[in-house]
Amino acid sequence: MKRGFTLIEVLVCVVIVALLATIALPSWRAVVTRSQRGDATAALYALATAQERYRMVHGVYAAAAAPAPPVGLGFASSERGWYELRIEYADATRFTATARPRDGAPPASDADCRLFTIDQTGVRGSVPEGPDTCWR
Repeated sequence: MKRGFTLIEVLVCVVIVALLATIALPSWRAVVTRSQRGDATAALYALATAQERYRMVHGVYAAAAAPAPPVGLGFASSERGWYELRIEYADATRFTATARPRDGAPPASDADCRLFTIDQTGVRGSVPEGPDTCWR
């Protein structure tokens, strides 16, 4: 009695593994992309919270994200460093903050969500897809 696998059996196994990989890879990429977007959204929520604290102390919203207080908020980038944070507009009553992927960072290849925004009322935005796609 012979032991071992025939070439046909090995090829069938390879085909099955290739089919499973073809099915699983897009789902895996979607999960990775969503986790990268989470880095931007978490950073913007933290920045918005810091803006409210800053306004309570100074009476106006901070005009800069990067420098440390009292000039800014101390937020130059997201926690993982994939997104650059900016305050696009700020005065005594309003602010708009953005998160953009840094060049060369993994989220830079995300064509659906290139820019994330949040304002003083918590209104979220994103470009080119809407917040329902990018902020979930």
